[in-house]
Amino acid sequence: PIRTALDVVASHVEFLSKLNGKDEEAQRLDTLDMLANADRRARLAQKYDDAVARLYSPLESLARNRLLSKYKIKNNDVKADQLPESLRARYVQKYKDPDESEAGLKLGLQASYHLLAVLDDDLGKRYLAREKDLDKVLFMRNQSRLAHGTMPIRAEVHEQMREIMMDFAQASDADLPKFPELR
Repeated sequence: PIRTALDVVASHVEFLSKLNGKDEEAQRLDTLDMLANADRRARLAQKYDDAVARLYSPLESLARNRLLSKYKIKNNDVKADQLPESLRARYVQKYKDPDESEAGLKLGLQASYHLLAVLDDDLGKRYLAREKDLDKVLFMRNQSRLAHGTMPIRAEVHEQMREIMMDFAQASDADLPKFPELR
């Protein structure tokens, strides 16, 4: 039993040390960790508002990290010349802060994913394929106590958001980090 416990601790130390990196593997592990964290909040505590909030964070991170790592675009400081011609005028009009003439555009979640789709990125394509389902779940999330409203999140809304996030992250339950349950 002591050897098993030490092996488990060693595997967790290895996982946590990889999280400190800035590379794609660290970003993927961070996403998987957030997904597992949301699962624990839902499964162990039935805190669905909290779980959905924890699922929203990697949803934003996936788009932000893909834009930066693959296209060298910071979604909070996008230069107009970084945008495809088909989006440029619309995005500049919609996302340019008139008070900050030198600042780049600040893209939110949907705009980031739409940009990825126009760039023919597979993550953007997955977003477009799931956009209607995601919009329904995000509407419920926005009505929750941890976002902008007063409505509690139901278990089935959490499950829908979880399923979408697992698809976006291209992850399975086996990919998620597991921590031993103390008894």
